[in-house]
Amino acid sequence: PPMNSEVKATPSNSRFCLFIVDSVQVVYIAFIIHTFLIQTKEKLPVLTIYHNPRCSKSRQTLALITDSECAHSIRLYLSEVPTIDELTTLQQQLGLTNVIEMMRVKEPEFAQAELSSTSSNDSLLAAIVAYPKLLERPIVSNGTQAVIGRPPENVNVLINLALNA
Repeated sequence: PPMNSEVKATPSNSRFCLFIVDSVQVVYIAFIIHTFLIQTKEKLPVLTIYHNPRCSKSRQTLALITDSECAHSIRLYLSEVPTIDELTTLQQQLGLTNVIEMMRVKEPEFAQAELSSTSSNDSLLAAIVAYPKLLERPIVSNGTQAVIGRPPENVNVLINLALNA
């Protein structure tokens, strides 16, 4: 619509302060802002799944996320190996005291790395970096909390938080 009066916008803490003269402009500007916010929200990944496409539980968890239409990113952790810092963050987000609780201890690599239930967290983290197959799968994170998708429905907590944010 044609603008009959001047609209001034100034950035302030990532928001805009608008000075609008008539109600038609208020509706028009509100529509533009609303559309921008929807488009922006849809583009931002809300959840990250540490995914192994060969794992049925990981595929089922990814399907739940995809079906929810929640924004997400996929981390193929076998080829994009997480760093020790990233793994430590995941451990904290999962609320785990011991790294072994986020590991696949029955994998042959666990014994090959000479690990046990008494191994230090540092040794376990280093083993996951060396053998990413040892990371339990799937893990889904929203940046502050994480869950292990066993069963896949565990992810619903994070989906609900993301969709209701």
